[in-house]
Amino acid sequence: MTDAPLLVSVPGTTLRDALGTPPAGVEVVLWDFVSPPPAAHIDLVVPPYMGAADRLGALAGVTTRLVQSQSIGYDDVPGQLPPGHVFANAASVHETSTAELTLALVLAAQRGIPDFVRAATEGRWAPARHASLADRRVLLLGYG
Repeated sequence: MTDAPLLVSVPGTTLRDALGTPPAGVEVVLWDFVSPPPAAHIDLVVPPYMGAADRLGALAGVTTRLVQSQSIGYDDVPGQLPPGHVFANAASVHETSTAELTLALVLAAQRGIPDFVRAATEGRWAPARHASLADRRVLLLGYG
């Protein structure tokens, strides 16, 4: 007698394809939380990345071992997650890219990029001088 495969649901083909071929004993299925659940029991459920809290009610009637969020936050999850489910957020997944984005936005703002873009969309050439971050100290608070 063999054990049933570990059943994992992911919300779309992009994530499924990024995971590649699952190891033996693991089956990956698609579930977008809009269509009916693919099974009455799913070992690991990965909800959609954006707006997932509003859709967690789709887990009612489905047993799970873990609901693994793709985002760091858990806003609105306690009020939406049906009882009996274990929820994990994705702490430590996005911190580096968030810090990188923060730095890019600081540089863009410091160097006036938004003003140049607005002028370009209006068909204007608007040369200007802006302070640089060169030789300055920068502190990121709330990393991630």
